[in-house]
Amino acid sequence: MEKQAIHKLVNARPNDRALAAIELGYELKAPARKVLAAGTMPPPVDFADFPVNVKRILNRLHGVNDAEPERAVGMRETGRSLDTSLGAVRDLVLTAQNRKRVAKSARVKKSGEDDEDVALRQLALGMLDPSIAPRVCAAHAYWQATGAADVATPVLAAALEGAQDEEDHLLAAHALALVDATKVSHLVGDDVTSRATPAAKKTSITVIIHGTFARNNEWHQPGGSFHTYIKDQVYPDVYSGSDFYRWSGAYGTERMLRRIWKTAAESLVAWVKAHPADIIRLMAHSHGNNVVNWATRIGLPTSCTLIQMSPPVRDWNLPDMNTVSSKTLYSIYASRDLVIALDRGAVTYAGTGTAAFEKKKRVARFSHSASREGRVWDRQKVDRLVTRVCPP
Repeated sequence: MEKQAIHKLVNARPNDRALAAIELGYELKAPARKVLAAGTMPPPVDFADFPVNVKRILNRLHGVNDAEPERAVGMRETGRSLDTSLGAVRDLVLTAQNRKRVAKSARVKKSGEDDEDVALRQLALGMLDPSIAPRVCAAHAYWQATGAADVATPVLAAALEGAQDEEDHLLAAHALALVDATKVSHLVGDDVTSRATPAAKKTSITVIIHGTFARNNEWHQPGGSFHTYIKDQVYPDVYSGSDFYRWSGAYGTERMLRRIWKTAAESLVAWVKAHPADIIRLMAHSHGNNVVNWATRIGLPTSCTLIQMSPPVRDWNLPDMNTVSSKTLYSIYASRDLVIALDRGAVTYAGTGTAAFEKKKRVARFSHSASREGRVWDRQKVDRLVTRVCPP
């Protein structure tokens, strides 16, 4: 894997570089590896033969107290600074034209080096990638391989702040939550059990459940983009009250996830019981699906169908399909989802006991958010698919 991933880090398109970095980071991950102290470099990585400006900039990114570098030829500023343990430094990245040249020269083994040494060097260079996705994945992978949180955190925090689209924002948030959860605390909130207001029983109801770091996003809220699409084009009964369901949207290590999902699932069960209906459809995105899955195992009233958009599948958190009257679960997914890859999840239920109930629809190659965009549903005719059972 290392040689193939190194090749992809040098030559591939941005999303492929990002995926290669994720895989390489998990391959290099070693719990016994000595965690690097703040401001130090991993011994195998030697930048002695690099162009001097690149060497200085890499050292600055790693917290080494070097002189502020001159702006190098083939590098650019991203418009913000990195808050390292030694103070703020300019956030500089290689230009797209120069990235491949420098990465290619760094692929050459020095005397006494092995593939792992070269891999670490490529990941360090990846933190200077001109595209946010591979930069984020390289920083996360470098932390996986070395334990150097002091190196990865400022790169990830700058990416989160500077992300221009939701894909990059979600990717940076997920990676940063794993390295330092305190840096994403502003993106999460509380669960809503206490806000569930008892309502009269309805004939049918469709509930949208958001994923991680999406608690305050507009798309799932009444009047939001996806909510409006579903209400106008698919399920007119989508819940639109002011007490719509929300959970914390928090994320972290596996132990944290079990606790987070349990709490969120309990609040979902309470919410659904407070809003009874003869027919219940649950539409969830990302880890909102894991909240739903857990809820089906702890007393969630019987639903008619589950519609799962970009589900990060966990074999230890499968839904209880005995609580789904149609015995149908729809998976709307991308074949290569960077957020799910970072999370080490699967994009479908293939190979699990749930696969027998799963109806799959691939709507993108690289995307985590496309599965809950109205224009994608229209283009891919997802609305026709999901309304085959439990029609409106």
